[in-house]
Amino acid sequence: MGRIRFNISKDNLIILNLTVYSGALETSLTMNAVLDTGAVRSIIPPKVAANLGYDISEPKEMVEFAGVYASGWSKVISVSKVEAIGESVSDMDIVLHQLGPDIVADAILGLDFLRNFDTTISYSKGIIETKPIQF
Repeated sequence: MGRIRFNISKDNLIILNLTVYSGALETSLTMNAVLDTGAVRSIIPPKVAANLGYDISEPKEMVEFAGVYASGWSKVISVSKVEAIGESVSDMDIVLHQLGPDIVADAILGLDFLRNFDTTISYSKGIIETKPIQF
């Protein structure tokens, strides 16, 4: 079970740490991410994926999306592991897109990560708790 404390940003967003691992799990990069329960897919900058050694020239697919933080056509790759809120998801597809400069975070953590867990967000306590779902 994962559990973290959070603060609401000045833009009323929940910002948390998101760690993405290289293909061989030898290295990782941690960045600030907006927790977005309305985003179907998670987003990281292409530079992060490239710095971790992923070949971003041959995406798994291309997707068109429109959202509050970004829109357009973007590449999708599969990353070996993503960690957030004290939990991890292996072999996760993730969208590569650079968020706009007015966004207070580098990435978006969306439902593709959260759907693996029963998640409770307590705004009054400033706590997010997750419990893995047994499929």
